[in-house]
Amino acid sequence: MKQKAVRYAVLTALAGVLMTGAVAGWAGVEEAEANFEKQEYFHAYREAIEPAKKGDPAAQAMIGRIYFLGAGAPRDHFAAFSWYRKAAEQGHASAQYELARFYQNGNGTKPDPALAAQWMEKSASQGVVWAMLAAGNMYRDGTGVTADQAKAFQWLSLAAAAKETPATAETIKLARQAVADLQPKLDATQLASAQKQAATWEASKAPRDGLWARAVNAPLPAVVRKPAEAEKPEPPQPGSSPLAKDFFPKH
Repeated sequence: MKQKAVRYAVLTALAGVLMTGAVAGWAGVEEAEANFEKQEYFHAYREAIEPAKKGDPAAQAMIGRIYFLGAGAPRDHFAAFSWYRKAAEQGHASAQYELARFYQNGNGTKPDPALAAQWMEKSASQGVVWAMLAAGNMYRDGTGVTADQAKAFQWLSLAAAAKETPATAETIKLARQAVADLQPKLDATQLASAQKQAATWEASKAPRDGLWARAVNAPLPAVVRKPAEAEKPEPPQPGSSPLAKDFFPKH
């Protein structure tokens, strides 16, 4: 009996150690983002993939970023598009912006200016400065939407008035220049309409995702590639990773 009791105690302790290791191995989204910022990309992938599979939008956006850049997993723009779409559909602001750009540039999907405009405006509505600039340009030029100079001025002026940080400074500078160029072209009615729309947006109580401003959610580099020319993922070499089976999750 004494031997059984000792054996049980040892097994219980061992199980506790294993469980602690498992928890540490799958620490979660915050740890994944911290590791990504430290350029420890595989660790970021390892910590984000399980929450992403379970539906966490921040983790899904992280996995999309990893696949897009090929940092921590093989580069795969089709997989990146899929993960970003999952996050965007749950309201993740920076994922909505990136999904819009995927539709703009044809990364991992067919180019679709109308869908790009829809997702860009969703992101802009959550306060994403670079999405506001892009939405303003879309309405100014009639790209994916019917040209509307008042609507363009609304988004551009909101971007121009946004809080300036090192991450947003260049975007705000471009927005201010766009406002200066567009304002003389508006008549009094258009200008009043744009200002009213901007004031209404400012006063609205709609919840806005402010996490887009984190460094880990900075805009991805622009890569224009037709779906047929997209890079095919290279399977990991056998034994190269204990988690190789997770590189290509079903989604």
